[in-house]
Amino acid sequence: MAKPTDAEVKTRKVFFFLFVLFEIAFIILFRTVSNYAEYTADTPNNMNFNTPGSTVYPTDRLEYIFFVNIITMTLIGYGLLYSYNRAHGFVAFLYTLLISGVTFQWALLMNEFWERVNSGEWSTEFFITIPSLIKACYTTTAVLITFGTIYGRANIVQLVFIAGFEALAYALNRYIIQYQLNTNEIELAIFVHVFGAFFGLGVSLFTSSGPETVSATAAGHDGSTQDSNIVSVLGTLILFVFFPSYNAFVAAAGHRSRVIVNTFLATTSSALVTFAFSALTNGGKWRMSEIRNATIAGGVAMASSISVLCGPAAAAGTGLVAAIAVQVFIKFIHPKVFSSLKDAHYTHATHAIAGLVAAVGSMIAIADAYSQATFYGDRTTAFYPSGENAAGNLVAAYFVTVGMGLFQGIFVGGLFGNKFFAQISGGADY
Repeated sequence: MAKPTDAEVKTRKVFFFLFVLFEIAFIILFRTVSNYAEYTADTPNNMNFNTPGSTVYPTDRLEYIFFVNIITMTLIGYGLLYSYNRAHGFVAFLYTLLISGVTFQWALLMNEFWERVNSGEWSTEFFITIPSLIKACYTTTAVLITFGTIYGRANIVQLVFIAGFEALAYALNRYIIQYQLNTNEIELAIFVHVFGAFFGLGVSLFTSSGPETVSATAAGHDGSTQDSNIVSVLGTLILFVFFPSYNAFVAAAGHRSRVIVNTFLATTSSALVTFAFSALTNGGKWRMSEIRNATIAGGVAMASSISVLCGPAAAAGTGLVAAIAVQVFIKFIHPKVFSSLKDAHYTHATHAIAGLVAAVGSMIAIADAYSQATFYGDRTTAFYPSGENAAGNLVAAYFVTVGMGLFQGIFVGGLFGNKFFAQISGGADY
């Protein structure tokens, strides 16, 4: 790593001073608009967690279990997953921590702002709860998916500014597709994965490639080493383990067990198919870039209505389809169409393609559920109040998300991904 010049050091100090100002602004905003609900004798906290014969968890403790699982997946899973490349290596893990610190706090405020826009209620304080934190984790996941495309090609100052604008764009898109198109919140594949992938695609059009990234791509590999692959696969395993919790939290309490089981069946199916397909298409050898990405395709595909509406066989089949679709894209389509973007991690392939499988599968599952009026004893109208328009609304939600993600990514990339901003923010290496 080249030693920074005096001008670069001075510029970095200015921008990191700006980060401190960001935090001061967050503190002022939290002091102004947020608080906690008052504690009463009826609060679920009073329930004895160890009461003999009790099968009911206190609400906040159950939510905390979900929070621990989801934040572990978000920070540690994606942080280690992106440490595959020798050009940025374990620094990607540190970048993930810094970017998440900014995104979490800003996402809390942005998500609540659009909730207030929908409800029209502005007179009450914003009570921050564990579900608020989990929704901020979903926003952060979308941002990290975007950064999987541009790690190594943008400095930390650029990444922080892009994260701030993407959190705002994510909340706006969520408001449109959840409240204006009546899309169920369980469609995380569209909310998070598709949006993050296409936002990253837009930003990638403006980020320049570092020398390590270029040389790795020209050599026909992703710049990984044996050690970095081990670290990256550990991140994949963490994602694999915690995807059921990630998908289940936004489901209704009576549906969570089904979502967890279906997600696990889909991820195990995608893992098995990934190893088989990779060996088949690579002369009997496993390709680590395919193993890292296609293995989690089933989890992405289950972040949708499929995980609630369908049975075990359909869940396993969806994992199979998602894994094959991701590997076909990585193997045959990405090198011809997207190679110029230097997305060595194949972030777009993993999240956009698996997200497409989830969207199409959800449309089919919703249409089938409405044709039968019920699913597993539940009324379909209780799951999707928009009635027979639910599948059509989901189609609209998918294309709105693609358009919002791509064009907002292009706008933000044009502002902060260009060479001029990279130079004034202190160069590409930290």
